Amino acid sequence: MEKSCVIGCGAISTMHLGAIEAIADKTTLVAVCDIKPDRANAAAEKYGCKAYTDYIQMLDEERPTVVHVCTPHYLHFEMSAECMKRNINVVLEKPSTMTYPQALELCEIAKNSSAKISICFQNRYNKTSQVLKEYVSSGKYGKILGARAFVTWCRGDAYYTESGWRGQMATEGGGVLINQSIHTLDLMQWVLGDIVNVEGTAVNHRFKHINDTEDTAEIMLDFANGARGIFYATVGYVKDSPIFLEVVTEKAVFTLCGDLKVTHEDGTVETFQNETVATGAKAYWGNAHTLLISDFYEKLHDGEPFWISLEEGAKCMRVLHEVKHI
Repeated sequence: MEKSCVIGCGAISTMHLGAIEAIADKTTLVAVCDIKPDRANAAAEKYGCKAYTDYIQMLDEERPTVVHVCTPHYLHFEMSAECMKRNINVVLEKPSTMTYPQALELCEIAKNSSAKISICFQNRYNKTSQVLKEYVSSGKYGKILGARAFVTWCRGDAYYTESGWRGQMATEGGGVLINQSIHTLDLMQWVLGDIVNVEGTAVNHRFKHINDTEDTAEIMLDFANGARGIFYATVGYVKDSPIFLEVVTEKAVFTLCGDLKVTHEDGTVETFQNETVATGAKAYWGNAHTLLISDFYEKLHDGEPFWISLEEGAKCMRVLHEVKHI
């Protein structure tokens, strides 16, 4: 039986805490930590564990086997590195770090640790994503020609002004690219393969009065297999729409937008749905956190690196590094 701790008791922590609760046969939540005592105490009371405001003290006293890092971006590197130096396994929320050089440094630190690390690119666990990956990679549909993706979500002033860290390059490391649309960028490179060239721009259209990060970005991507990709993301829309991802091959067109539709060259169409459909205000997050976290614990002692590794996280950070902010 593992011993788990969660650092950071903000919005995303609920996904992790719920997932830990769902796999009670694999682990016990022993403590949570947040610099805001009321938030830490509320989570501890709800989930029946101890509360801390100092994560180092928590690591020393509780000696967990797995730590979930659910803190603001600027703390990801420090906290993950501290866990890895203690050989504590880490489930790390995206992004892995704030910058590409930091991502590479974290990969080096991991080489000297026995800890297993996972980046939370949970959308890879959606059935629709996995069918897309399987079909495109099978070779049955010919050469991959290209892909396009759109993320059009909505954020208001309060999302930034009330957080204490969002919207500022020094603490968030970017805007829509590093925070909201990084999942879709990850899906593109996972399905199409390595990216070899990036040409893109990022701009702040809507939130100039409060932020120094981008709210909108457009990128053209060249993949190692010759495919071409276009990517657009914004948090300036009026709602959180489902992401759109299209992959074009010689013999089929794959369209992921909620469901996955496969349009074959003879005109026939296959449709795939996810097993469970998320509901509520954050439905566009999906339900796959529990699938990823359960899989991580299942494979914790198999002797192999987890498949969504620090290196996978660094691939997205490299793309973001090369986008020009204007």
